[in-house]
Formats: sequence, structure tokens, C-alpha cells
Amino acid sequence: MKGIDNLMNDPILNRVFAHYEAGVEKFSKDRVVACLLCGSQNYHLDFATSDVDTKIIIAPTFTDVAHNKPLVNEVGFMENSEDQIAYKDIRLFIGELRKQNVVCHFHRLPDPLYTNY
Repeated sequence: MKGIDNLMNDPILNRVFAHYEAGVEKFSKDRVVACLLCGSQNYHLDFATSDVDTKIIIAPTFTDVAHNKPLVNEVGFMENSEDQIAYKDIRLFIGELRKQNVVCHFHRLPDPLYTNY
């Protein structure tokens, strides 16, 4: 586990924070529930040139729920980068958590027990 002093200088966390800021810009701060790192960094399989992929969990507005608007389920890329952001409505994300099979779907979500992020 990385020490708290090293967190501010971590290039991966800086990129994850940039993804979070992109999510806030797209959906607003009160709707962004979490920004989760997905991929090779969680399994210590990354290289210095590896991209950073995240899932941003979005809370629906009352209007979204009341008017039965479609659930957020989009994929985008950071500007000038190959970093991918998957925007997911929290209702879809909870469904993924319920059905998760670590053997078959370990690539979908970070493993909180084995990742520094």
C-alpha cells in the first residue's frame, strides 16, 4: 500500500482524478458517486505507457427516475489520450455487483483487496 505522502505525486492517481473531473464536468459533482480505476494497474500488470481506464458511477436525478429516462451507460475517452472512461448509472453498477463472478468478470471491476488504488 502506498504511503499517504506519496499519493499526491502518484501519476496514476493524478490521471484518475482527471477522469473524475471530466465526469463532474459532464454530469455535475452531486451526481458523481465514484470514480473507479479498472484494468492492469489493479493487478500490477501495467507498464509506464499503459492507459488508465475508469468507471464513473453516476446517480440519477429525481427527474430521471420520475420520467423513467434511460440509464446512463456510455463510454468515452480522455482528450489527447487513450484513457477510457465508462459512465455507468448506479442502478446498472449495482446489477454488475450482484452478478459478479470473479473468475469470468474480473476485468469489469477492480478488486478492492489487491489494489493500491
